[in-house]
Amino acid sequence: MKVSVEIKFSDNNSDDVRILAVGDIMLGISSLRAIAEKNTLPMYIKKSPLYLIEDVLPILENSDILFGNLECVLSKDFDYNDFDNPKLIMAPKEAVSLLKESNFSILNLANNHILDYGDEKVCETISILEQCNIRYLAAPNTISEYDIQIFKLKNKKIGFLGYNLCDQGKKHQISEIFNSIKSNKKLVDILIISLHWGWGYEHNSYPSSDQISLGHELIDKGADIILGHHSHVFQPIEIYNGKVIAYSLGNFIFDMWRIENKVSGILEIRVNSKNNLSVKVLETEQSEYKLKFKSEDINNIRGLVLNNLEDKVCPDSYEACALKIKKTHNKEIILYYLLNFYKFSIGFHCHNIIRWGSKFSDKLCKIHRK
Repeated sequence: MKVSVEIKFSDNNSDDVRILAVGDIMLGISSLRAIAEKNTLPMYIKKSPLYLIEDVLPILENSDILFGNLECVLSKDFDYNDFDNPKLIMAPKEAVSLLKESNFSILNLANNHILDYGDEKVCETISILEQCNIRYLAAPNTISEYDIQIFKLKNKKIGFLGYNLCDQGKKHQISEIFNSIKSNKKLVDILIISLHWGWGYEHNSYPSSDQISLGHELIDKGADIILGHHSHVFQPIEIYNGKVIAYSLGNFIFDMWRIENKVSGILEIRVNSKNNLSVKVLETEQSEYKLKFKSEDINNIRGLVLNNLEDKVCPDSYEACALKIKKTHNKEIILYYLLNFYKFSIGFHCHNIIRWGSKFSDKLCKIHRK
């Protein structure tokens, strides 16, 4: 079935502020398949960063503000050739050239992987971004973690705040977000909240009812736009009281292999002179890591723009569905690992045993403390 994903703009006025937003950006190695085949994102980036984005670059370059969620640190310590212990969720420092050439204005750093290598690598990432004049939002454990980032353009002030609501990262009390909205709303014309949320509901096509309720409450408190991420799947955009809630913007560039993780979208939001918002979704897909716009003849079954998302989610069945998706995903990873055991080095197997054993031990400790 063919589904339209567009709410047409009332006009194409050049005075409109054009904001583009994308989801998760991971420019290192996270996939077992990438490790097994020695076919990785960093390898492409080392050869030619522009190769991965050249087909969508004209759209990205034509934005006033381009936002994304940076799901990895950038570091000089990345080793292209160490497949015994690949730096998972770490990207080489050269990857910043892809971000710069893409025209990114601001990157969210409030997520559950940014602290995987500690505060030192976060600071290194910040330094690399600053050298390329790319702003960053909500870097954990820094002086600027809670600061608002404000863009002044076309007689508008567009403000960004960022929060991580997922486990294994800095948690924020919801009341703190409400207070921040209240204190910062008066400083800007449009207030945008970046949210890393939906812990436990990864790869689900819809947000949970709790996310929908929180999204509505954040808008009611004064937010104008919510840009969500973490699910790795592009979820419907909701228009709520004239405001925009993107529950999950999916993956922009990531080395996941399932089709729902490779098909995503670029959210385009326009702000007119009266601060009214118009949106549309430009569908994208990754093919051998390269980002392309989807062909017109490919049916769109997810990239929806809706006015009432609550009708689409049944709380009674959502938990069971989310659990099933999670189990299926984990089984696929384990199955691939077992079937391709011979493709990995002995060093990598030893590293995995230590890493997985540590995770299992941590879970046992948490259960014991309870």
